[in-house]
Amino acid sequence: FLLKTGLSVENPDGDEENLDRMRGFGRRAKKFGLKFLPVLNFASSEEVAALKGERRFTDRNGRRHERTPCPLDEGYWRTVILRRFLALARRADELGIAGLIFDPEMYGADIGIYPADGCWCESCFSEFLKAKGLEANVPPRGRFKWATSKGLLDDYLAWQRERVAEIARRIREEVHKVNPRLILGFLHYIPGHFFFDGLVQGLGAPGRPVTVWSELTY
Repeated sequence: FLLKTGLSVENPDGDEENLDRMRGFGRRAKKFGLKFLPVLNFASSEEVAALKGERRFTDRNGRRHERTPCPLDEGYWRTVILRRFLALARRADELGIAGLIFDPEMYGADIGIYPADGCWCESCFSEFLKAKGLEANVPPRGRFKWATSKGLLDDYLAWQRERVAEIARRIREEVHKVNPRLILGFLHYIPGHFFFDGLVQGLGAPGRPVTVWSELTY
């Protein structure tokens, strides 16, 4: 069963209140023959407070969202997801945890879910151009229109999907180095969306599929 729970971003190993809460649910799950999978937030107010640097989500109209992480900000991923997943992976047997899930709905950000038409921040755009061997000086508000006019929009979104997959893959590999038996997954899958398809590709592996959960499961 899934349980939405908090866990300190800054000191997950020392968050005894939430760890003890999980420990109690882990015991109950074992008693009734259930698998216990805690669910952590991706971007509630606590996670968003950990944002560092200049990288922020920028929409197709060039608007920069100051409280929304860029989906390709690996530093943010490592701080709010990987650090806490590793803390729980190290204590999974003690806590009775069968897997680790996160909720990508961004309760503390400027938007709830990333739009399907990508992030157009300076970092994303310049990295895409470099990857494709292109040069262009386009302000944020004109980037979506420029990519569309050049027939590059599908390439841009495919590149973003692959980058999300790379980040997710590294998270999966590091977690499974600590505890290879853990199930990994996330909520709110949207088919055909660069962000969610990237998560599926990166968090899943041959013989170890990612679990994807509907809101109807809790």
